[in-house]
Amino acid sequence: MNYTATYTFDPTVGTTSIYSPGGGVFDYIRSGYGAASPILSLSLTINGRTDVMDFQDDIYPYGSIERVNYPASPSGGLYMGAQGAQYVPSPVGGEATDYHTASSNFSSPTLIAFDMAEPWSPASGTGLSGFLRQVQNAGRGYDQAYDIKGSVTSVRVFNDADVGTVVPEPGTWALMILGFGAAGSALRRRRVLAA
Repeated sequence: MNYTATYTFDPTVGTTSIYSPGGGVFDYIRSGYGAASPILSLSLTINGRTDVMDFQDDIYPYGSIERVNYPASPSGGLYMGAQGAQYVPSPVGGEATDYHTASSNFSSPTLIAFDMAEPWSPASGTGLSGFLRQVQNAGRGYDQAYDIKGSVTSVRVFNDADVGTVVPEPGTWALMILGFGAAGSALRRRRVLAA
């Protein structure tokens, strides 16, 4: 099964640690708890269907971690994981518990910026990931559940500040459409009418 995991994160939250054992090998780790967790969300696309997990409004936050490891230059490894549970409205009344956890462990032949300041999407590489989501409604057991483990074809990481630049906002779309329309009107030639 092929799927893509896209994470968004905020580099200003969480606790940062850098381990430099020498020999060109180091680990860069940012972790947190609850609202201080660096990973904001995960967008998981499987066979054209996208599911979004939000780790910031959890009732039972277990924190999240972002880790970049260089076992040897010029290759690098990326690990991102988060989990938590939140209450959501139940279709049968009351509240349902939405528990979710996700992790991606990806090795890449390319260098990864150790501070993850730039969006990173490796050209190639291999990785293993696990995703679990269970929505338990009151008195009905698990209405929605999946547990996926396998290889991941792409892991994309975006700084939260860069997410807005991926898809234009409605105001930007309006300006673009008006601009193209105005340019088309200005360039349009009128037909010459026969006398």
